[in-house]
Amino acid sequence: MRKFVCAAVVTLCMVGFAMAETMQVIISKIGDDGKVTYKKTEKGKATGEDMTATLAKDAKIFKGKATFDKDAGKVNIEKGDAIERAAASEMLTKAGEKGLRAQINVEGGAITELITLQGKKGKKGKGGAD
Repeated sequence: MRKFVCAAVVTLCMVGFAMAETMQVIISKIGDDGKVTYKKTEKGKATGEDMTATLAKDAKIFKGKATFDKDAGKVNIEKGDAIERAAASEMLTKAGEKGLRAQINVEGGAITELITLQGKKGKKGKGGAD
């Protein structure tokens, strides 16, 4: 019986991890009701149809910075300062039609963490020594 209970607990924990999804998106709208409309991105370009998720009441929102690691061939996300929902909405307004780049964590249809990404593109010739 003990083995069965342990196996059930481990299975439930793994299902919880499998249901949580971290993705990079372009947010097009944050509604007053907490609904966030976004598109998944692939290599910085929006793909697929608009998706909607609810921003959890206890969601953590951060200002972040994205850097590209050429050696690993992937984007690294650094969390910055925590910000309020109103500040995130203001950033979205400033972004205009392009939308706000972000990384979100979605668990059970609710966004639990949102990291806004406002990296500057086109910094050619400003690299450091390797």
